Amino acid sequence: MKLYKPFSYFVKDFSFNHGLIDKNSKILVAVSGGGDSMALLSVIVDWYESGFLRHAPNACYVHHNTRGDEHDTEMEVVKNFCHKHTIYLHIHKVDKLPKNRSNLENFLREKRKKIFEDIAKQMGAVVATAHHIDDSFEWSLMQTFKTASLKSILGIPVKNNYFIRPFMCVSKKHIQNFCDLSKISFVEDSSNRELHFERNYIRHKIIPLIRERYPQHLKKYVYRANQMAKRLGVHARGLQSSELTLLRKKDGSIIYLKKFAKNFEDYLEEIKAEIIFYSGKKRGKIADQLQKLLKAIKNGRLGPLNFSGGVRVYNFSGVLFVTNQKVDWKSKKGLPKKWETMNFKQYKEYLFSRLTKEPMASATLLVSLKNSPYLAKLGSHTPLDDDMHNSIQLYRQWSKNKHLLSKSLDFQI
Repeated sequence: MKLYKPFSYFVKDFSFNHGLIDKNSKILVAVSGGGDSMALLSVIVDWYESGFLRHAPNACYVHHNTRGDEHDTEMEVVKNFCHKHTIYLHIHKVDKLPKNRSNLENFLREKRKKIFEDIAKQMGAVVATAHHIDDSFEWSLMQTFKTASLKSILGIPVKNNYFIRPFMCVSKKHIQNFCDLSKISFVEDSSNRELHFERNYIRHKIIPLIRERYPQHLKKYVYRANQMAKRLGVHARGLQSSELTLLRKKDGSIIYLKKFAKNFEDYLEEIKAEIIFYSGKKRGKIADQLQKLLKAIKNGRLGPLNFSGGVRVYNFSGVLFVTNQKVDWKSKKGLPKKWETMNFKQYKEYLFSRLTKEPMASATLLVSLKNSPYLAKLGSHTPLDDDMHNSIQLYRQWSKNKHLLSKSLDFQI
């Protein structure tokens, strides 16, 4: 089996960044033999074999005793995988089923949960289940019709008690593609097609109609659920609003996080509010553009990224600048005669050290571009907010004159 690594690493980054696991975590993987759980087991085993985890994961299969030979087939698939990768497998069988089968699904769910929790306590481990975004949306939809609780309609939590859900960053389609590319063996659960189970009814009767009419439903659900979780104080990262700093200058807004972190995905509402403030428009495809902005930040792009209403957003080392003004400065005279040179990379290093409050020089720097009219005053004696603002203006000038990126900067100490 040749695993499709990009998928594995994407899920790993999500799991580590959201505090689901760390290098020392002990993990019990809940495995049914279906495609989702076999994909999860494959991914977590890959993390261990690649050195991202110190401890080999364990797996646990629960034989429900409800589908005859199908359970045995599932169990063999799981056994073969665990044997191949030297993974310890716990197997438990449910002997006594309730006489009233109307609530069988809930009975088996609680039974599995108790088994997983007991083993996790013994191991000092967390339990990884293969729930994904589609599962969470289905659960949210069901709860919308059954409860008035806001927390309940958020969907399935990424983490609660012993349970973690690393696949809550991918959809069912992503997992299916991963299984195909990695040629993962699994068994299709026939009970997933039985419509008397509530979730199956939602999945096979209602979701297809939603998908056909609203193809972006999952993307919108994830965005809404994250924002609601943050407002309710139950977001996986436990973020506080004080982590974000927003400064409104006369020509735009500067936005940055503590330690100049780049995880702006948790603050899209705040960024959106600034864009609306400068655009004067309350409608438009801002949500889709915000996702493009996140991608640009992740890829280290400077921008500007254009939004509706003539708004531009620039990105610089974890600092965002939102403005509706064009780059248009008049030439400044009286530059000092004695100059030395600093290239683009050196200037970025200087500014980053300044932003992290470890200035490379104690004196004030005067920085300008060769053949450019803009002059910025920077340095450790300049207030940090002004330093950032002036630096952003230089960036804007660079973005307008891209041929200058390869040129040097002039400065005087």
